[in-house]
Formats: sequence, C-alpha cells, structure tokens
Amino acid sequence: RKDSGFEVTDKIAVTLQRHPETDAAIAVHRDYILSQVLGVNFTLADAIPDAPEIDMDDYRLSIRLTVVKGQGKNGTLKKRTTSLNAFAVYTVRG
Repeated sequence: RKDSGFEVTDKIAVTLQRHPETDAAIAVHRDYILSQVLGVNFTLADAIPDAPEIDMDDYRLSIRLTVVKGQGKNGTLKKRTTSLNAFAVYTVRG
C-alpha cells in the first residue's frame, strides 16, 4: 500500500484481467480478496489498457487499482487511479 501511494485506510476498487484459468478461483475467493485489500469493488475485465501486469499462477494478468475517495454530489464514487509499484498477490487455489 505505501509503495503504491495508498494510505492505510484507503478503500480500493480492483480491476483484474479475465483469464479462463483464474476466473473461477477469483469468483470463489472474491470477498476474501476484497477484505485483504480494503476493497469495495472487484471487477473482471476483458482488457485493461496501459495497466501493469502481475504474475498469478504463471499467468500474466493486467490489473488496475483505484482509490475510492467517497461519494460525489450525484452519488457517484470519486476515484483516483494510482500506479502499481508494488502489489503482492497471494494465490488462492479453489
């Protein structure tokens, strides 16, 4: 968190690239993953342009982490995307 510019209390939206070999495990363990990163949203996407990649069980997946700063006047979430300098991925096998 600190190396990526996050505050300890920042809430995070996670967007991870879809992959047929990892999607099922992500779906099963989604709530656990969100609890570990103070996540408020976890989205699987077909493509994440210009996003850094992580190695997850020998698969290279793009990932984007966005700090959620609260709600705006119209009820939408305010977000700030940050670069991913350091992100530890713990593989959970389903």
